[in-house]
Amino acid sequence: MIKIENESAFSSNQKRLEFHKKLRGLNLAEGYSYDENKLRPRPYWPTKPVNNVLACRWNWDELKSVIQESGELIGLGHGQLNYDRRVIALTNPGLDDQYALTSTFFADFQLIRPGESTPSHRHTPCATRFIFEGKGWTTVGNENVDFSPGDIIFTGQFPWHDHGNSGQTDLLFLDVLDIPLLQYLGVSLWEFDYETVTGSRDQHSSPYKIKNYNDVVERRSDTRVCGNPRTRNTSDFNYLKWSTMKDLLLRMNSSEHSLYDGAMIEFTNSQTLKSVGPSMSIFSQMLTPGLKTLEHRHTSQTIYVGVEGRGIIWIDGQKFEWGPKDIVVVPSWSWHCHENINGSESSYLHSISDATLVAKLNLFREQQKTQNGEVLDSFWKSTYF
Repeated sequence: MIKIENESAFSSNQKRLEFHKKLRGLNLAEGYSYDENKLRPRPYWPTKPVNNVLACRWNWDELKSVIQESGELIGLGHGQLNYDRRVIALTNPGLDDQYALTSTFFADFQLIRPGESTPSHRHTPCATRFIFEGKGWTTVGNENVDFSPGDIIFTGQFPWHDHGNSGQTDLLFLDVLDIPLLQYLGVSLWEFDYETVTGSRDQHSSPYKIKNYNDVVERRSDTRVCGNPRTRNTSDFNYLKWSTMKDLLLRMNSSEHSLYDGAMIEFTNSQTLKSVGPSMSIFSQMLTPGLKTLEHRHTSQTIYVGVEGRGIIWIDGQKFEWGPKDIVVVPSWSWHCHENINGSESSYLHSISDATLVAKLNLFREQQKTQNGEVLDSFWKSTYF
């Protein structure tokens, strides 16, 4: 009897293998799968809204020397040993060494040494820069601004732009771009031939007409959101000084603080006052002394950047401690909460997520745990606040 069953199982497996090969030869695939000779749900039928992104942390003390070492190997500019940008990319351990930190965002550290500048280029992916160390400038379109540690710079879709170091020490900052998303959609495009604009290969920096707009920020009626409504003729470029954002956070009334994020403000587009980019939502938040927030989860992926102080992000029960310039990734639909471990001082974070993109698809969903453990569910919707 056992022999007959084994022969029958072997025959069935062989038939399935032959059928599989036949389908693949026709560029087809089974819409079902087997587990120990039992049918199981289709592989594209997940039972919860998650992907392969893993929660992880990068420690700045471990990263800085490696990033600076790249300065000994790669030059900036044109030439045999020079390159357009000197960057070290972050890779998520759940994404098989793809150039991706999440399924929608790519991130890298950029190093510009004293006196250096990058050639001007442009690309369809949106880009956000979180300034870590040093002083420098960036030119986007016809505007140039100086920046310092803690500042945030958003580059829109397809303007020519470049950066330079104006200080005496290395300039280090984190870039976040929606490259994986645009690659998947087939609309990622980069151009490096700025000499077609200037007529000279040696002139690789963008000229500008405006230098350092006054940074005026207004609070909107939604107290968790701020705008950056400076008068300008383009929405390509938005810049926020950390000192301005920190002051806004400190001036928030305690009644405006969230049980799940502490004091939190969004950095918005200077003209629309909506999310700064079509795929990017950028926030800054303050965790007051002794604060531990309640848990929540949502269908957006978030990259956190430590600015000041120290804290812990608990992700599905796993502890990720952070300090200034550390980076923590929270996957979508992962229970998480924040804890301030900075003693009697507040701690501060920047973050960037794809919440606005998910909301545009009417698929933003959030679950919140109350103090008594009850789970509140927003279900699917087109807004994240």
